[in-house]
Amino acid sequence: MQVSSACIPKIMNYAEALEHFNQVMPYRSGSQKGIKPLGSNRRYKYLSIAKGQNDEIYLQFVKSNIVTFHSDGYIVVSLCKWDTVGTRQFVAAATPFGVTHERGQTYLRIGDKWYAFADSDTPIIVQPDGTVRDPIHESIYRLNAKAIKSKRAEYSGFIEYVKNMGNVLVGIKDTEIAPVAERHRSTFAEFNTLREIRLRRMELPYPFGGERKREGFLKYMNLFLSHVKKAQETEDLQGYYDMFVLLGASSLNYSPSLNSFIKSNPWRYPSDISDDVEIGSRMLEFFDEIIKHIHREEVFDKIVVPVGKKVSNHNRKYFK
Repeated sequence: MQVSSACIPKIMNYAEALEHFNQVMPYRSGSQKGIKPLGSNRRYKYLSIAKGQNDEIYLQFVKSNIVTFHSDGYIVVSLCKWDTVGTRQFVAAATPFGVTHERGQTYLRIGDKWYAFADSDTPIIVQPDGTVRDPIHESIYRLNAKAIKSKRAEYSGFIEYVKNMGNVLVGIKDTEIAPVAERHRSTFAEFNTLREIRLRRMELPYPFGGERKREGFLKYMNLFLSHVKKAQETEDLQGYYDMFVLLGASSLNYSPSLNSFIKSNPWRYPSDISDDVEIGSRMLEFFDEIIKHIHREEVFDKIVVPVGKKVSNHNRKYFK
């Protein structure tokens, strides 16, 4: 969104919001007839201002009530399930508040303090005195070296298998996928191939049904780890191999020219790759990420920080 082109006014309080609403002329025709544009550039029809039944004033972005000014001085700021660059730019342009996004967390700056949004649906309520009602406490998550080492030990058999196989292989042929999928049709197979294990990417938040989607990811990871443990208990080499292939298909890059899953980016190198690159290190890194997601409460120490302080913490992705 081009904020400067839209010419959005910065509205500081209810009085200014009401004055602006009363001054703006609504669209006289078309699909937007009767709606009042927010900016002086009336071409930006997805930016509007409206008045509610209790005289509250809404600043709207794509028909969502992003900012609400109440006559008693309360200001409600909501991402309306859309924690996007456009939404954040809109809030910063139309209000006296600053907005920033740090490693998957959006903050609203009020005065000299930063307040975190609990999620993309829960609003921040600014009270007439400039304080925030029920602000959330941010936390820093630090990896506990002793705890993660203990968790890795639980999967030491499979980790050793991946290390040994991965250090001598430079790729997993796509012809190896179908037989594994056939053996695990009721669990890991999808459309005659293997369903990848996916990790949460912080830069891609879940706008709708986030918790349900996250539970789906964790459920699949847990299923994978349960098969790993079962193979360890019985020293099942076939089970080790199948989970090795699934892990490789999930963590490596597919090269159409080589018909293989490889460590290198297939689009940065020619088809006749001469430098063989082992795949074990990438696979072990990916497996370590699975452990952190599944055993997050055990391997991370949670440190609560004062309200109003912005923190940049990469490890919060395991908890969102």
